[in-house]
Amino acid sequence: MPMRTRFPVPHSPFPVLACLLSACQFSPLMNRIAVGEEPIVVLVGEAPDGSTDLFAASAGGGPVYQITFNRPVESHPSLAPSGTVVAFFRQPVQGDSTTRVVTVMNLLNASERELELPEGAGAPLELGWRPTGTALLVRTTTGLWELRAPPAQPAPRRLVGQEAGRAALLVLVAVGDPVFAIVDDCKDGGVCTYALDGRAPQQISPRGTGPLRWGADSVAWFDADRLEVRPLGPGRSRHVMWTQVPARPRQATYAPGPGGPREPETGLVVPE
Repeated sequence: MPMRTRFPVPHSPFPVLACLLSACQFSPLMNRIAVGEEPIVVLVGEAPDGSTDLFAASAGGGPVYQITFNRPVESHPSLAPSGTVVAFFRQPVQGDSTTRVVTVMNLLNASERELELPEGAGAPLELGWRPTGTALLVRTTTGLWELRAPPAQPAPRRLVGQEAGRAALLVLVAVGDPVFAIVDDCKDGGVCTYALDGRAPQQISPRGTGPLRWGADSVAWFDADRLEVRPLGPGRSRHVMWTQVPARPRQATYAPGPGGPREPETGLVVPE
């Protein structure tokens, strides 16, 4: 699986010296968010120059920071459970879904790596991670693909049958353990739960859009430019109090940080 690292950093026991020697990138989140140590959210928004970029914020509230600065359009971010790596699509401003490139970004140092799907895999549509962060799942127009780091698995693998059915839940907003429902946009507007047993959809927000998993016990969605979090069980919804929110915030993804599964050292393509 060909991979291209934009900002290579040589292996060194002295990371500061390595950065000085290789001109490596520093994360826009440095000294702003404790990446990998606290819950984090990455979302899509419109930058002041009109470009569609990625932004990040602490899940607890506070300023929202821009983390990509490109003319190409970034979309569909998906955080690894550790919160230190985000996968997303990048495509030319005038491109369509067939031109999307799967990109993985290390939020600790802003380095990136592009992942290539096999020829004929189709246009990428959605992203998700294995719970341990060891593999990235990409749903395309031809099916579901799993990407792992070499040498364990140097090529993407297409998932089929029951394995594909189980893994598909990881690119959806599945809730419950075991999963009992999918949360998605309603056909006529708002946010709905779709029970796996075939019961009729239940609307949980009349104005919400873009639902996402918020840890093990809550879901969230956008209500205009505010993010609302609602527990799966009893309890009231709450709004995340952010500042410096970009225009048209959408397509958010959440990672729990130290309370969730950690990215193992041998995990997927963590850019160095």
